Amino acid sequence: MEAKVSVIIPAYNAERFLRRSVDSVVTQSFTDWELVVVDDGSTDGTPQLADELAATDPRITVVHKNANAGLAEARRTGHAHANGFYHFHLDADDTLPSDALDFLTRKADEHALDFIIAGASRVYKHKSHLINQREWEGIVDDKEKMLALIFDYRFQFLRGPCFSRGELWKKHDFFPIKDKIIPSEDFLMSTAIINKCNCIGVYNHSVYNYYKTEGSLSETKPFSSQDGIKTLMCAIEEILASTPHYEAIKPLFQDFVLSLVTFDIHKVTPDPWIDKITHYDVSHSSMKIKVCRFLMRHEWLRIPVVTLHNYIRNLQGA
Repeated sequence: MEAKVSVIIPAYNAERFLRRSVDSVVTQSFTDWELVVVDDGSTDGTPQLADELAATDPRITVVHKNANAGLAEARRTGHAHANGFYHFHLDADDTLPSDALDFLTRKADEHALDFIIAGASRVYKHKSHLINQREWEGIVDDKEKMLALIFDYRFQFLRGPCFSRGELWKKHDFFPIKDKIIPSEDFLMSTAIINKCNCIGVYNHSVYNYYKTEGSLSETKPFSSQDGIKTLMCAIEEILASTPHYEAIKPLFQDFVLSLVTFDIHKVTPDPWIDKITHYDVSHSSMKIKVCRFLMRHEWLRIPVVTLHNYIRNLQGA
């Protein structure tokens, strides 16, 4: 029987966290769910723990993969086995607040939403604070406005929930090409999904607990590598270029690239893509973006500024 919501948990060597994550689904106030745990070729006790947890609740299914194929492939497998009207991603080291699925399904049903952007909580060393908070909430049904949301840092697409109609995942492949290294698959997938949506909801209510865990995928993936960011940004631009809204969104995209690249790459080799970025038109951009482009053009000044920026971020526990 089809569940209302399918929660998909990819799990690779997640023995330390998996029980906590699964328990947060089992204890939801909303009960019409199924949970698909994808054991992605784990070499620790994850396979046995997943089977043990599944034996306690018929709504839990475990899919075992013979070899580790990465997060995107594990999620793709999860969607193939999921039958819910809505699909929701949950990482194995994160949890859901007890009312998360209730809130999301009520909003999605009430407004016939394809996708929901919601708030989340960042948890680090037993302290928690809200992220994904914005000055407004509501429904967006204009595609250009939807795409513009992608490049608003307040929406934190690199973290948090992905709640959307399951039909979208059955009709389209939103995942990166197999074996292609993408440093932030969530960001890329969010862009691809929104491009196929007719109506999305934006809310501040926290529906996800994002744990900063040492050794986790988000902590170890090469996001700060020049090649990694280049691959991600080029993939996103390719999606945008396929829409009739590209020219309208292009300035926002370029501002986003400059604000990210300036502080998150290490320029070690010449690259035509980097040279292209330093020649973006910023005449109508904010002072922050103008400063970013200036720093990109003057490496001798960019290095100490970036060093100071990263030092402050570390002090803040970012």
